[in-house]
Amino acid sequence: MATTSPSQVRQNYHQDSGAAINRQINLELYASYVCLSMSYYFDRDDVALKNFVRYFLHQSQKEREHAEKLMKLQNQGGGRIFLQDIKKPDRDDWESGLNAMECALHLEKNVNQSLLELHRTDTLTLYPHILPPQHIVLRPPPVYCPPSETENIFTKLLIIF
Repeated sequence: MATTSPSQVRQNYHQDSGAAINRQINLELYASYVCLSMSYYFDRDDVALKNFVRYFLHQSQKEREHAEKLMKLQNQGGGRIFLQDIKKPDRDDWESGLNAMECALHLEKNVNQSLLELHRTDTLTLYPHILPPQHIVLRPPPVYCPPSETENIFTKLLIIF
């Protein structure tokens, strides 16, 4: 593996900060990969739920954009981007729209928790001049939905889609 030269713009930037951002980039890319898998599952001829296709494809693009914003942040701070292998989704058959939505919600909570931990470690506070655009990535946590209402939301999604 080739060694990289230190950045000339790097100042007050700890290696742990760069590593934490690289881990978050990988998690965002994994989330994008899972949503892409969900999208094309619902695009199959035997499933054919076009609005789920559109929804999960849009989610995949959003997650990839979040990763790209973090990569830009890493470069602007003088850090180095080290991408890791993206893990394969845990399943290939998402069974139903409800099951896929529950999995997507769980994944989104994990991504959000990781962002909160990244913020808590003061990694992002090293960049006050570029932090405002990053508020787009640091979205609020999803609202809790009791299990009894999950079915209602799913039914509404089927009607909408």
